[in-house]
Amino acid sequence: AAVVPALRGLADSLAPQQPVVATSPQVPSGTVAAFADAEEPQRAGAAAPSGGALAAAGAGAVTVEFTSQSTSPVTLTEEDRLALTLDDLAYRSLLLGFGFLTVGIVSGAVWANEAWGNYWSWDPKETWALICWLVYAGYLHTRLQLGWDTRDSAKIGAFGFFIVWVCYIGVNLMGIGLHSYGFFLK
Repeated sequence: AAVVPALRGLADSLAPQQPVVATSPQVPSGTVAAFADAEEPQRAGAAAPSGGALAAAGAGAVTVEFTSQSTSPVTLTEEDRLALTLDDLAYRSLLLGFGFLTVGIVSGAVWANEAWGNYWSWDPKETWALICWLVYAGYLHTRLQLGWDTRDSAKIGAFGFFIVWVCYIGVNLMGIGLHSYGFFLK
C-alpha cells in the first residue's frame, strides 16, 4: 500500500504533457461544392462525402480532414492515468535498453571476430542474447506497428524480462560454452 503513493508521485513527474490537437482550417462550402461538381461525372453512383471525411482540392493539392463523431472528451480515472504513465515509462525504458542490447550484441560480435576468428559461434549466451533481442524487437513491433493494447504488449515485455534472467543467470548455471567463465559452481 505504501508503494502506490510513491508510484503515483513518479507517474505524475513523468507524465507526458497534454497533447495539442492540430486542426486544419475549415474548407469553404463553395470549394467543396465545386469539387463535388467537378468529380461528379467520374463518380457515377458514388455517395456524397459525409461528416466522417471531407475532401477538397485546390491548386493541385488535396486536403482530407477526418472529424470525430464524439463531442465529449473521455475522462480517465487516476488509476488509468497511473497505468498509462507506467506503461509509457516501461516503453521508453525498453526502447533505451533495446538500443543498448543491440550495441552490446554488435560490439560483442566484432570483439569475437578479433578474439576467436568468427563473429558468431551459437554459444548458449549468444543464442539467448539473440532470443532476448528478438523478444524485445517483437515488443517494439507490437507497440509501433500493430498498435496492440498496452496490456497485451506489457505481457510480451514481462516475458522479455524473464528471458533476460534466463540469459544472464540461467545460462551461467549451465557452465558450458565460450561464456562459461561466469559459472560460479565450478
